[in-house]
Amino acid sequence: MSNDDQKRRRLALRLAQRAKKRAAKRQGDEPSIAEILEEISEHADDAIGRIERLDARDSEAIVQEAPTSEADVEPPTVEVQLGRSIEGVMPEAGVFKTRRKRRDAGKFPAQPPPLPNEARKEQARQDQARQDQAQRSAPTPTEPDPPPADVTPSVDLRPMETAPAQHWDVSHKTTLRRVLLTLVSRPGTGLLELRSGRRRAQLVIRDGQLYDLRLLPSSPKRALLSFMVRGGKLSPEAAEEVEAFARQHGVSPAKALLGMPHLAPPEVVRASISSRLRYLLRRLLDAELGEADYYRLDEVPSSLLITSVPMVGVVFNQMRDAHSGRFSGRRGRTEEKLRGMQLERRTSLMFSFNQLGLKLHERQLVDRVLAKPRLFEKVLELSPLPSDETVALLGALDAVGLLSVQSPGLSSLQSSSWAEEYKEAIARLEVMEARMERENYFTLFGLHWATYDSEVEKRYTELRSAFQTLNQPLGLNGKERIRLRAVRKHLAASYEVLSEPKKRQRYRNRLVSAAARRRTAGQLETLAAAAVRRKMYHSALDYVQRLLEIAPDNSKAARLLPVLLARTSVGQW
Repeated sequence: MSNDDQKRRRLALRLAQRAKKRAAKRQGDEPSIAEILEEISEHADDAIGRIERLDARDSEAIVQEAPTSEADVEPPTVEVQLGRSIEGVMPEAGVFKTRRKRRDAGKFPAQPPPLPNEARKEQARQDQARQDQAQRSAPTPTEPDPPPADVTPSVDLRPMETAPAQHWDVSHKTTLRRVLLTLVSRPGTGLLELRSGRRRAQLVIRDGQLYDLRLLPSSPKRALLSFMVRGGKLSPEAAEEVEAFARQHGVSPAKALLGMPHLAPPEVVRASISSRLRYLLRRLLDAELGEADYYRLDEVPSSLLITSVPMVGVVFNQMRDAHSGRFSGRRGRTEEKLRGMQLERRTSLMFSFNQLGLKLHERQLVDRVLAKPRLFEKVLELSPLPSDETVALLGALDAVGLLSVQSPGLSSLQSSSWAEEYKEAIARLEVMEARMERENYFTLFGLHWATYDSEVEKRYTELRSAFQTLNQPLGLNGKERIRLRAVRKHLAASYEVLSEPKKRQRYRNRLVSAAARRRTAGQLETLAAAAVRRKMYHSALDYVQRLLEIAPDNSKAARLLPVLLARTSVGQW
């Protein structure tokens, strides 16, 4: 056999082996491929013999088309050449291949040509990068989904694409104090936004109560945690722990701190929130502001309703401090305004006197001295407070609309149109309905919880008269009259509890702790003794009556009561 024949034989065997490897690699152990390869092996000798008789031209074509290295193999070309050669030698092998193609055409989609090595590596890197990104963005099972962002202190609560219900120019035409007093008598929930340049302040208000105050852009210095750290209520390490927890779970620091009683008790947290609200609101009352807008809110996140402070109480104390001091120009102007005028306490149905935060001895001026019209000079004479403190208290009462100032001999009645009277009557009704839902009986009547029979009777008479049908403007419809009857029914139920000493005592014990009752009893005993020494018997009688309400077994107060009754019944004042 010549060298050319040997080369042809080796070439045929090599092509058959390569075809077998590629078929196993691409298609797996398919039966049709296996049959083809088996057929090739069985007739190898016969195939070689027939290849020797091939035309030289065909043999050269095979040699030229065959690849010299495995890396440069083109699978389709090899299959065509090998198939043509085998089909020429063994027709049954071509039949097997035709059947395989027909069967695989419907089973397997056409495969794209393989990518070069570098392209395959680049594709793998891109697939791995996409998989890593998907894993990083997916939430872990140990971390809960973040709640809505409206609970965090830095979020803007202003309703988008909503026009304000009311607008004020607080730079010239009005003051923030008047705006707040207007909103005290407005039922429902709303957002008051104050603007001064680029800085803004947002106040969440519900039924005259301030629930949240946020400064935008937010300032860490004015945050709750910083406020508690400066006040010694929280350590810096605990503040960092709370801030990290709040940031991780997407909640407000106040809500996060309430869930960590080991760092600060819940009552301390609520007290700190109230103190911060008072502090920031007083700073705003003294600040120079530009404009104010009020938006109505349909719903508010529960994390903003943890605790509240009465806005009228903050305004009252701010105005009282403004009148204090020997060289206070405001106190001097107030004294000139009240001199020679007739003063009387003005009952407000929009809020309770309890929201002013008056002390027991300060309530003497409001509850007794101003209970009926008196001249300013007579008020100073009967007041249990020094003259400077009395003027400051009267000025603050006048600023919040709780003091009637009239010239002697003139009626305090003011004429107004029917539309204004009707609007005021509906506003009083709505506010009273809101107060009935959230206030206890003492606060609703505007009484201290250590009250007694005569005070309860007097205050119930005032409230019942304010909501009598005959004292309302004309034009009330049937639904509004039904609401009036519901208010009167609630007032009667409250009076039934407060008018009976035993029921009143049980109701008081449910609201006030024993420690608070003991503390107040000690204060009343001290105030009563001081009033007797100063021969202020009416004030002493009031203190003794309150003391006996809290401590009925106090023998000293029981012995002093008839003496004071005799002293005060000598003359009317």
